[in-house]
Amino acid sequence: MSSPFAVFRRHQKVSMVIITGLAMISFVLFGAVDDPRNMPTTLVAIFLAAIVGGGFWVAGLGNGKSAEWGVTGAILGALMGIALAVYTREQPAAVLTGGNLSRQEMTSLQMQRNLATQFMQQALVRTKSPQAQFFQGFQLLPDPARDVVFSEILSREADRLGIALPEGAVVEYINDQTNKKMTKELFSEIRETLRTTDNAIMSALRRELRAQTAANVMYGSKFVTPATYYDFFRKLNAKQSAELVSIPVSSFEEGLPEPTEGELRALFDQYRNNFPNVGDDGRLEEGRPGFRQPQRVGLAYFEIAFEDVKATVGEVTDEEIQKVYDERYKKELPVMDLEGALDKPLDGPDLPKLTPPAVDDKPAAPATEDKPAAPAAEDKPAAEKPAETPAAEEKPATEDKPESEAKPESATETPEETSALKLGEMSFVALFDDAPAAQDDAKPAADTPAEAAKPAAETPADEKPEAAKPTEEKPAETKPADEKPAAETPAKEGNSADAKPPEGDKPTEKKPAGEAMVPPAPTSDVRPLDDELKAEIREDILRERTHAKMRELGQATLKFMNDKGFQHSLDKESEDYLSAEELNALMEGYAEKNGMTYVQTPLLSAEELREGEDYPIGLAFSMEGQPMLVAERVFRMGPNELYRAMSGHNFRTDSEFVFWKTADKAPHAPESMDDEIVKKQVIAAWKRQQALPKAESRAEELLALAKGSDKPMSELFAEETVTGDKDSLYLTVKETGPFSWMQRSTAQSPNPFQPAPIRLSQITGAEDAGERFMEEVCNEMQVGDTAIIPNQDGSALYLVRLTSRDPDATPEAMEEFRKEFIAAGNLPEYRQLAQAEVALHSSQFYDWAEEVWDQYAVEMPERQ
Repeated sequence: MSSPFAVFRRHQKVSMVIITGLAMISFVLFGAVDDPRNMPTTLVAIFLAAIVGGGFWVAGLGNGKSAEWGVTGAILGALMGIALAVYTREQPAAVLTGGNLSRQEMTSLQMQRNLATQFMQQALVRTKSPQAQFFQGFQLLPDPARDVVFSEILSREADRLGIALPEGAVVEYINDQTNKKMTKELFSEIRETLRTTDNAIMSALRRELRAQTAANVMYGSKFVTPATYYDFFRKLNAKQSAELVSIPVSSFEEGLPEPTEGELRALFDQYRNNFPNVGDDGRLEEGRPGFRQPQRVGLAYFEIAFEDVKATVGEVTDEEIQKVYDERYKKELPVMDLEGALDKPLDGPDLPKLTPPAVDDKPAAPATEDKPAAPAAEDKPAAEKPAETPAAEEKPATEDKPESEAKPESATETPEETSALKLGEMSFVALFDDAPAAQDDAKPAADTPAEAAKPAAETPADEKPEAAKPTEEKPAETKPADEKPAAETPAKEGNSADAKPPEGDKPTEKKPAGEAMVPPAPTSDVRPLDDELKAEIREDILRERTHAKMRELGQATLKFMNDKGFQHSLDKESEDYLSAEELNALMEGYAEKNGMTYVQTPLLSAEELREGEDYPIGLAFSMEGQPMLVAERVFRMGPNELYRAMSGHNFRTDSEFVFWKTADKAPHAPESMDDEIVKKQVIAAWKRQQALPKAESRAEELLALAKGSDKPMSELFAEETVTGDKDSLYLTVKETGPFSWMQRSTAQSPNPFQPAPIRLSQITGAEDAGERFMEEVCNEMQVGDTAIIPNQDGSALYLVRLTSRDPDATPEAMEEFRKEFIAAGNLPEYRQLAQAEVALHSSQFYDWAEEVWDQYAVEMPERQ
């Protein structure tokens, strides 16, 4: 057999032509693609057809059939190329209308996104921009991979819309974000840090900004305008009053036929994918049925009831009561050191010395503090004298000697050392009302010795006649004798020894002058240990014992549940593994042994757990980390956090709970009505739909009556029933009182750093009113109008007559209201309402993004 070289030499010219052709094809084909692995299928088939066909043509030269062999080889080569391209080419990362995205392209787009984000982060930090803490990058969707594809879709939309973003717009964006602090030097430093080029940075930023511009053009951006703030103010402060009557739709369900299975199935299929009052697009649509099921959890818990534990803590003895009384109620009287107290100055700062004012040579004769004139008069039997002879009362004041009153100069020598008064220089004075009482004026002199002495003591000696004048006039001001109390009659007859002053007017017993300067001993306010106090102390002791035992029992139960829960988490092949059924049996036995109640709940939603009365654990507070209701805690836990024991306390029932979550079912659209809960919901919705036309007809009848009369609705509908039948219940008309669209919650916020939430107002008689009720009453109706408005879920119709509105519809009132809005400034409530608006806008953005995603028929094979 001849060698290949011999064949080549024999056909040298033809072989050179073939080799040259193959070389030309290789240069052309390989030069058209960056990576041969990404060569289009057509080029791969052509390339292999040429190679294999050329080889077969050469092989056919020996037998004169080179043409046939060459064609056969070309066909085989093309088939091999197609097969190779199909079975060896990697799948695209994303398949979408207008061109797929390969893995390499996805990686390149992700690198551009990272470059733009890193550059802006460093630019904001290095320029100390306030935006640094708020910058979240250019990502629009939560999933990074989907967001890269969505960014490519927006770029294609920008091309379609003709959105051009010059380099100057990118520079303006950088300056705006950095407050124009970006310099060439800083730009170069960031570029060197990122190890890239100027063009790469600008290209990456331009691409991201074009995508966001396209999103804003197509979907729109949300800005809270002044008009929106004014709307917030109006919803919070504009007040309406109305009278209304409720017409329950359920009152018209009587006599309806039973629904067929087909009717229920059709209704179920129509609304099984949405929640109640929510449309297909996820927006609020009040009155719309919905059978999508919320998240539900199952719980198992121990309840340690206060009364059950209290019965086991034993009786309280008298010794224990006495001990608590001594420790908590008895108080030692303050010890007062009276020895030498009269010579010590009272507490207070030292005051500067005062220069006594110039006085006349003849000093006045005031009654001294140490020796008042009043006690001298009291020692005399002046009480036996009738009130008509006041001369005896004046005598002590007239007989006082000025020398005796001037003697206390020795007591005034100490102020040279301190200006504070000593205790011995103080006297206790009783102040009386200047307005005289008729009964007091008519009292005998025995009842008012101090009052008689007081004018004399405070009047100088040279003004004695004037001092006696008020005393002489007192009897003239008394009431007639026939109006005096019987207790004062003996005094006029001179029987002063038997005279007894009225109860409550008896003066304090008089003490010698020396003792009057000593303050009275403090009185004790300690409650006596009577039967009532003993009962209170006994209950306090029992309560403390009960709570202590409840906590002890709760801690032991918590440890027991954690130990057994750990065994449930072991591998099922382990000897110590406990199944859910075994755990349940152990818990029931432990509860019976320790006198507790053990409960297993069915699957419950958050609303059912919080508002249901069958399971009080829902309103218990769990104190782990941030305190919150158990009904909130279990729904914040992960779906796999099962059989993790926790504790809580219900302050309403004073019960302790130890619980864990046993099941967690995510929100879902039910596939069938096999679930009893779902079937009940479908039947109730069907009956409501059938009864609604009857309820609307009855409401129209009542509306016609209301519009044709100016009488109050309470008078107009006094004899009307709900359905119009005599056997039905009478209509109840209610006055709403003033209400606004929204109100500040009166409940304290669980987070002390956040204000109480803003919510729809609770209206008397229409507690389940929703947004469409508020929209109709607050925006559409005028004072005097009457309308039919459904409640939030469509279970009732309200016949509403608007009776007043503040401010009214006059231009002057509205102008004054706008001035109040301007004067109020930026209220804290605006931020909450604005956040809700932006959050709603953002949630709807995701729905819009899904629509765009579906328009491009995007599929990501690697994620399916």
